[in-house]
Amino acid sequence: MAVPGTAAFIAALSGAGLGLTGLLNPQPIARFVGLDRASSARHGVSEFRATYGGFFLLSHGAVAFGLGTVLFDGPGGFWAGTTGAGALVLALGWFGAAIGRLVSIFADRANVALNWGAVAFELAMGAALLAPWWAKPGG
Repeated sequence: MAVPGTAAFIAALSGAGLGLTGLLNPQPIARFVGLDRASSARHGVSEFRATYGGFFLLSHGAVAFGLGTVLFDGPGGFWAGTTGAGALVLALGWFGAAIGRLVSIFADRANVALNWGAVAFELAMGAALLAPWWAKPGG
């Protein structure tokens, strides 16, 4: 694997490791990013802006741009080859969020209607993003 591929692989493993740590042991991560209940850290708001703001905006915006390019300009070109993969990755991310929330519902005794509604929303988003994978070639 070339250096750029190795760097991407290490970054992907690092992100997965952060996700696993947050799923299995959320308190140190919450403390680190300033989102724990006892924290008065100002960088907690930065965490929301970074994840719910920047990360969601650019990751989902890029896939929406690619899907729009394919829908309105036809199936050729760079975006056609990458859009399905991007949609798949985002779908898996939404399914992962649903899994994490289910873990929390049981492990943290967070069995409230809002969490169950969020699980339904996360599963629906994941399923909708998989639509390009379900479509048969040619219609």
